[in-house]
Amino acid sequence: MNTSKISVRYAKALLSLAVEENKQKEINEDVKFFFYSCDVIEFNSILENPVISMSKKKSVILALFAGKVSDFSIRFINLLIDNRREAHLKNICRTFLLLYRQKYNIKQVTLITAVEFDKKLTAEISKIIEGNFKSDIEIETKTDSAILGGFIMNIEDKQYDASIHTKLDKIKRELLQVSI
Repeated sequence: MNTSKISVRYAKALLSLAVEENKQKEINEDVKFFFYSCDVIEFNSILENPVISMSKKKSVILALFAGKVSDFSIRFINLLIDNRREAHLKNICRTFLLLYRQKYNIKQVTLITAVEFDKKLTAEISKIIEGNFKSDIEIETKTDSAILGGFIMNIEDKQYDASIHTKLDKIKRELLQVSI
């Protein structure tokens, strides 16, 4: 079966059950936690290793996530393990998060700055974006000293680049095109 079909089916089923149980916000937070956990190489190698038994994988999941996520979410991962779909966890999480944002009209925003923003400024930016798009937003802030100053803002598939690095690069290209 196609990997994307697996991801979509499980993500849709999880979202449907979460809505049915009225736990969609809680499950959304759990899925974010799982999604970022899949970036840990050791965790991912345990999930993808076919030699490790299902019971061992379940005990590892329980040890890692008990008390940090809901029992509902742990049962879901155990279901994935029972159905031998645990290697698809990251894609299932990615698809779930996308479906959740679509269902609840939430825009995903990434704000990249040269220095770390404080929480107050991030909240103000969130209000402005929410007002402009008339929807809720999930804002993620990152720092990258290479942009020198200013910011780069990604709102879903659109990017606004107001970084000093980009402006300097533009000036450099213009100067190189000028013939003397």
